Amino acid sequence: SNSTKTFTYSFYLASRPVLTSPDVTPFSEGWGKTFNFSIDVYDEDGNNVTVYLWKRHVGATEWEYLGNMTCAPCSSDPTNPKTLIFTIDSFDCDDVGSSEFKFNATDSFGYSSASEPGSSLVIEKDEVSYVVQNGDGSTVNREPDESVEFVVLVEDADRGYIPLGEGFNATFYVTTDGENWGPVYNVTTNASGHINLSFNPDCTYKFGIQKWKAKIENDRCYNEYDIDTGNQTVTIIAQLKNNIVLPSWEGGQQPRFNVTEQIVIRLNTTSDCSEQRQDEAIINDSYVTIQLESPLGVWYSCSPVNNETGNNAGYYNCTWDSTDHKEGNWSIQINSSRTYFNPNQTYLHNWFWLENLNATTSNMTVTPQQDGWSRPYNYSIVVDDPDSDEINCSLWINKYDGQGWIYKGTMTLQNDSGIINQTCWIVVDDFTGEDIGPNTFMFQIENGEPANAYNTTNQSGPYLEESNTSIIYIQGNNPQVNITGNDYEILQVRINDTD
Repeated sequence: SNSTKTFTYSFYLASRPVLTSPDVTPFSEGWGKTFNFSIDVYDEDGNNVTVYLWKRHVGATEWEYLGNMTCAPCSSDPTNPKTLIFTIDSFDCDDVGSSEFKFNATDSFGYSSASEPGSSLVIEKDEVSYVVQNGDGSTVNREPDESVEFVVLVEDADRGYIPLGEGFNATFYVTTDGENWGPVYNVTTNASGHINLSFNPDCTYKFGIQKWKAKIENDRCYNEYDIDTGNQTVTIIAQLKNNIVLPSWEGGQQPRFNVTEQIVIRLNTTSDCSEQRQDEAIINDSYVTIQLESPLGVWYSCSPVNNETGNNAGYYNCTWDSTDHKEGNWSIQINSSRTYFNPNQTYLHNWFWLENLNATTSNMTVTPQQDGWSRPYNYSIVVDDPDSDEINCSLWINKYDGQGWIYKGTMTLQNDSGIINQTCWIVVDDFTGEDIGPNTFMFQIENGEPANAYNTTNQSGPYLEESNTSIIYIQGNNPQVNITGNDYEILQVRINDTD
């Protein structure tokens, strides 16, 4: 016989959720950016559906779970699906490269489906920006040994300009001649996102204004491209050096000059890197002053100082007239200065000897050599002195009367062109009759240098005689006088000393 039995809810007819139009925006950007992954979902049964997002590097086997979203309930209309958007802002530089992503979904009855794997995106290195915080427009001495700090804050432009963390690779560059970049300085960011360089210039770097820049470079997380800090500047100050050329010590011997000579002082200026850099072997356009110190500590200027030109550029000279200057050791002081250089002051102690040649004498005479004691006597001596000194000729005589040498006067000779065959003369006219007999005389010669004062040899003369006289009759020739009374006559003559 036939029978019928009804089983209520004996099975359920269901459909799987459907995923369509997987997409990501932006498709390619730095890892620090925010990525929006979207998927359209519908379920014909109108069930709740949970959608999961996954990513992996191209070529990898394992998928990385990024998150899930639930639409409750989901659309059951295929023509009007529900769009779910996953906002992901948690990528890091480990995600850099080409990747693929996918979605899968499970409804409330456990039915699942997945999008087609292989949807792709490119996660790039992040972009950076730079904030120069120290070192731009700075100045640093090459000698003495100094350093200047270049400090740059590096920010992640893709993550809202937050400072980078620690350990990212960067590079500093500094020009060596104002144009060409020199050695590379590799650094890493510190914990605050700064890159630092303690720049200590050596002879690799020419004096003057140099450019410097910094950039993230050779780093796995950040782009280098052509973005850097731009051209900052640092001014390198060198040390000027003074090198005397003339007068020179030949064979270790001190140079010697005579007073009245025109003495040429010549030098050049170089730098602290003159041996390492050909372009600093000689430094031109320096401002140079030259002073000379006398043996008595009096200073004289040697001017003008001439800047030599052409092949001799970098040399400087002046000519000093030594006329009428003090005999002895003279010192030289050279002061030099120049843009982009520390000045130099060079003191050359007792650098040369200035010799004041002594005066010479000849033809020492007394006129007359022999005559009466009452007449004047002219003592003379011929003097030569090429140094244009002021010459004092002092006469001393000895009358052999026990008084010794007696000073009788001084005559001064002077000529700016030098004294040539000039005569000193002194007249003595105060002898007395007691001086009759032989006499001796000499001259003391002084040219202003105490060490040069000297006495001539003793010269005999004059020989003093009794003076000659003459008698002239005045009155009283053949008078008559009474021998008595008070009668008298005047007898008168005039006696002359003819000497």
